[in-house]
Amino acid sequence: MIGQSRPGYPRSQVLGGPASENRHKEVTWQTEPVEHVSTNSAGRHRAQLLSGLPVTERRLQVAGVSTMVLEGGAGPPIILLHGPGDFAGMWMRVLPDLVTTHRVVAPDLPGHGTSELVEGWLDADGLRAWLSGLIERTCASPPVLIGHVLGGAIGARFAVGPR
Repeated sequence: MIGQSRPGYPRSQVLGGPASENRHKEVTWQTEPVEHVSTNSAGRHRAQLLSGLPVTERRLQVAGVSTMVLEGGAGPPIILLHGPGDFAGMWMRVLPDLVTTHRVVAPDLPGHGTSELVEGWLDADGLRAWLSGLIERTCASPPVLIGHVLGGAIGARFAVGPR
């Protein structure tokens, strides 16, 4: 993601310069805004980054994790699982296209972004329970799982393991 930009937008408009408080205002799409739930500084930056994306944002309690989820679109479900140290917004470049043909669910992984572990930490079985609960709460049919690094490992382990 670093060093890349949406076609037609220079890198500086996506990543911003040293004094670019309004850096994300220029990167917009003609869609409905995200419904934001946080008012702290990090939440305002998150809201600014996600504004204009064709998704809504909500918080779900899933398997002991207060999980922030971006959702949008209609059709066959896709769950996008980001990598370590990231959050669901990493998918912002593909969300506008995906929601035109699919129901898209992009959670902040447990302990990442604004998702919070309510009860300690999660082991592999806990992550499987979390993903299973997320699917039950957000998908009417079995989804396609798409993951980046850590998200890919979580999705692969879920796909081959018991439910």
